[in-house]
Amino acid sequence: MPRPHRPALVLLAAALLIPLGLVLARGSGAISGQFGMPRGLSVQFPSCGQCHDSFPNSRGTVKLEIQSPRSIQVGSKAPVTLKLSGGPQSKRGGFNLLSDRGSFIAGTNTKLANNGLEITHSSSLSRSWTFGFQATQTGLQQWTAVGNAVNGNGRNSGDSWGFYGLDSSSPGEPYRVYANDRTVLAFGSSCAGDKGYQALLGMPKAARLGASFTTELYDVPQGKVTLCLMGISRTRFGAALLPLDLGFLGMKSCSLYVSMDFHQAVVTSGQAGPGSGQAKVTWALPMIPALRGNKLYFQHMTLDSKANGLGISMSHALEARIQ
Repeated sequence: MPRPHRPALVLLAAALLIPLGLVLARGSGAISGQFGMPRGLSVQFPSCGQCHDSFPNSRGTVKLEIQSPRSIQVGSKAPVTLKLSGGPQSKRGGFNLLSDRGSFIAGTNTKLANNGLEITHSSSLSRSWTFGFQATQTGLQQWTAVGNAVNGNGRNSGDSWGFYGLDSSSPGEPYRVYANDRTVLAFGSSCAGDKGYQALLGMPKAARLGASFTTELYDVPQGKVTLCLMGISRTRFGAALLPLDLGFLGMKSCSLYVSMDFHQAVVTSGQAGPGSGQAKVTWALPMIPALRGNKLYFQHMTLDSKANGLGISMSHALEARIQ
């Protein structure tokens, strides 16, 4: 009996091992541009559709939920939880999460890529993962994600995948985190606006005497009036104690956190649609040395007809020590 030609055996072995390698790579992580996977997994097609069904949510709608502090201090380490739900009945899945700056910190069943800008699962035996994030520079940080809910049959069939965002069939909607200057602390919580979006408030630079600084607002409706409040107290506004629950005004789950001593009104810019608006407000402090070390407090209130009965949403608040 003739013996198989050695080069043919090598080619046959390679053909068998390459698909196995791709399967193992996906089970132990999905990294953009590696192991035959497409680039930009979390921001564009074909994403998971290169190996699974071409269209997202084909085996049931998939939802990705990200939980983390959203207004943090630069240099601090924030805990992050990512949860995947929907799709086939199983407890297995995977994800890819990409940030435009900063660095993720690997946790249980996760691993890093792209110098820490990208994180993925290291085991597909779960649909919930905990890890961390560290902002290395101030300003807005934007994360995009894709998740794949698998049925555990060891094949590419019968699974369902989707992107992070209000519509998981569309790529590119970011989860936003803001890294504040080290002298700025966030406190309180935002109440939900249209479609459940919650305002994000941040300050990239310290409040300094004789200089200007800005507050930045994100995840609010576009083309709406927003009022930035600056106060000198977070415990009292006139006769009212702070924080003040605004439920009596029809603003469910909203609170006033700062005294309304000063304010500026601007109109939000950005693309049309819920949660796509943003605003920047510039402030300036006189060169009065006696002010150094005192604290200022900031909060936004934004017109949003779908937020609650009064049609106004409230952001969380910031505390800034004057430098």
